[in-house]
Amino acid sequence: MTIIQLALCLFAGAIVTLAIGAVIVKRETRKRDFWESVIFMRELIKSSEVSETAYRNCLEAFREFDSIAFRDKKAFASLWTEFHFKFRDFLPSDIEPKIKIIPDNTEGYYNYKIEI
Repeated sequence: MTIIQLALCLFAGAIVTLAIGAVIVKRETRKRDFWESVIFMRELIKSSEVSETAYRNCLEAFREFDSIAFRDKKAFASLWTEFHFKFRDFLPSDIEPKIKIIPDNTEGYYNYKIEI
């Protein structure tokens, strides 16, 4: 192996390492943006009053939140459920949360789970 071949192999390895590093950094940035947005959305839902204007503002924030490339399905579903629970009076009449009743094998007691 000549010095030129060795230099080319080292250069190709450096390029591959930089490309992999850029992908990892971009992925981590998307994750961080998502979790910061989750914190913001949770505070927005908790701090807003129950009114038509607050409902529309939260809905618009959810539309922007939905455009983030990375998404944790559990966290998103949790936020969406909190939003529906707080603003259930302003939901269109044709969209209602479905409630699934799950028996827990005791007499007269049931666990309730909200499905979206």
